[in-house]
Amino acid sequence: MKNVPNVLISVLNWNNASDTIRCIHSLKKLTYSNYSIVVVDNGSKDNSAEKIQKEFPDLHLIKSAQNLGYAGGNKLACDYGNNKGYELFWIVNNDSVVQHDCLENLVSAYQQKGEGLFGGISLKEDNETISFSGGFELDTNGKVMFGNYSIHSGKPKSAVFQSETVREVADVNGACMMIPYSIIKKYGFIDNSFFLYGEELDYCFRLRKQSGIKSFLVSTAIVKHEGSTSLNKNENLKKVKTYYLTRNYSYFRYTHELKTKTEVIHSYNYSLVQILAVYILKKIKGKDYFLATESNAERLGLYDFFIGKTGKVFEPNHYI
Repeated sequence: MKNVPNVLISVLNWNNASDTIRCIHSLKKLTYSNYSIVVVDNGSKDNSAEKIQKEFPDLHLIKSAQNLGYAGGNKLACDYGNNKGYELFWIVNNDSVVQHDCLENLVSAYQQKGEGLFGGISLKEDNETISFSGGFELDTNGKVMFGNYSIHSGKPKSAVFQSETVREVADVNGACMMIPYSIIKKYGFIDNSFFLYGEELDYCFRLRKQSGIKSFLVSTAIVKHEGSTSLNKNENLKKVKTYYLTRNYSYFRYTHELKTKTEVIHSYNYSLVQILAVYILKKIKGKDYFLATESNAERLGLYDFFIGKTGKVFEPNHYI
């Protein structure tokens, strides 16, 4: 390795000390040596921050009084690292377990490709089946193939990635995403108006479109990550997840795939009238009515997308 850039690792915790502690233990076994870890407790209402600090007394832990979402929480860590000599900022989801050479391979890819966004492969608990391997594919002309998303999910890693270790994709996964500080300083950080889900997808596409910044999948940078463990704790939180996924990916399709709002709504098999009726139902029954079923959560997500509502609508702490 030509040099050893200083890397700041950001891990968000939200009411999940056990996963965060497991993640940090895996980070401490990295073969790459020039890194620091900062944990942001994202408005937890249990005592998980205290548990984490007790397990790692020397760990730098930032406590946020409120849940700032994915981008907002990671920005606290990013801002902490400003002007401290860090060259790279690596986001790792707290429900991930990283392989020992993961960071070493991400940094090597950065040194090979230069400024860009770098992500790894997520495997299921069997450490072989691919959970996520890069988002949308690019054709031979560099055009996004919107019909091909994470095309290797569910396949065995050994049967897919045998030679090419770094390849360009349209976007990388926010569970294992490395960003050079130079990019952040020039073009800004991930948009926090999404609150949860889709913001890293938007970031990759926005930087590609506006500034020519490429995204690279590093097949040797591996984490075990099932995804969304924090919001799968109960049925209400699952509906909260559905709401944000629907709203934010609809926004993404409208902004980057250039679909009309009506086309996006029809893709969920709803009519525009059904979505506009949400306005009346919300007035009569309140927003929590839309957490009764998955379809209700979808409809509210589509309605808020249609009227341009962003940010935090459901506070996850209220549904624990």
